[in-house]
Amino acid sequence: MKRLSIYPYDPFNIDIGITILESKNSKLIWRLSRFLNDGEDDVAVLSENSKILKVNKATRYIGDVTTVPDFNKTFGKQFAEILVKHCDNDLMQQLQTADFSIKNNILQVIFNNDLPFKITENFDVLKLLKYLDLSIENVKCESVYDIIEYVIDIANRLSDSSLYVFINARYYLSDEQIMLLANEAKIKNVSILLVSLTLSSAIHEITTDDVVTYFIDDDFVDFRSDDLR
Repeated sequence: MKRLSIYPYDPFNIDIGITILESKNSKLIWRLSRFLNDGEDDVAVLSENSKILKVNKATRYIGDVTTVPDFNKTFGKQFAEILVKHCDNDLMQQLQTADFSIKNNILQVIFNNDLPFKITENFDVLKLLKYLDLSIENVKCESVYDIIEYVIDIANRLSDSSLYVFINARYYLSDEQIMLLANEAKIKNVSILLVSLTLSSAIHEITTDDVVTYFIDDDFVDFRSDDLR
């Protein structure tokens, strides 16, 4: 379980499923968004098992979903690493042989033309796969619900334990949709954090074990859905 600590509040627990953090304080939401995006703002600390996490490694910041995110940017670094895990020794040997053949041909051109060039002789399967322009399959997302559902599915298929962060996504989702997404996230072992600026003066709780709601009002009072049970 991850924990988001924002002074002076008790830590906000973020578990599998959907966690909602809302506030009427626009500055707090803005700073928190910056922190979760790249860790540059010092408004919060993200931890797990009492160990402070690097935000850029522990989270995948989707941000505002008024447009469909670039999923290749979100997941791109993982594609080749995941693919390599599924390559057996025979296939790795074939890739290395192909890599050697390509480099040998290029070296022959360099030597024949007395060119002042050099290339690496080391075999790097990740660079080889990058050359293939590995990308995620096309997906049609026609709503915020579709986007989050797709993220949950891909995160599950990649066995990614990152915290997925969406800003103001709750504006576009009904309570029923959030419950459906939370149930799917729970089943697929994915953590989703919905951060939103709200005009409400009270916590709006969604009554399901798969959703935890936190609300910070104008006076920086911290209300939690657990407090209402």
